[in-house]
Amino acid sequence: MKARLDKLSLREKRIVLFGGFFILIFLMYELIWSPIANKHESLRHNILRDQALLTWMKEADQHITARAQTQPIKSSTESLLSEVQIQLEKSDFSKLFSQLKQAEDNSVQVSFEKINFDQLMGWLVEMQNQFGWNVTDITVTKTETSGIVQVILTLHT
Repeated sequence: MKARLDKLSLREKRIVLFGGFFILIFLMYELIWSPIANKHESLRHNILRDQALLTWMKEADQHITARAQTQPIKSSTESLLSEVQIQLEKSDFSKLFSQLKQAEDNSVQVSFEKINFDQLMGWLVEMQNQFGWNVTDITVTKTETSGIVQVILTLHT
């Protein structure tokens, strides 16, 4: 290799040395610096994303904690079954529910043959906000009419 380099003229030696130097710089950039810089940028982006997620989770935690503290206390004088029946009769669903039965101590099963899904979801949210009732089990079956479903759900205190 040295013999070949010695045969070259001074100008050609300089060109080979500068070319070799630039190739060496290019390889160092591509194989060392660029991967490190890309990884650094990727980690910086992940940190920003995770910080935003952490902020959202803290806000959600505060919201859930505040909501749990303001949940209304269920009246102990009435059973859940009678409370659900009263609320169904007060709502537009009084003629729509087909069956209402006590499932367990603090659970009631309600069946609807044909009911508007969106209205039912709104009523369930309202009942959860007012009385703290949660849906523990729900079965929704679509009917031939769009938006109308058959529902069997279990409410729990």
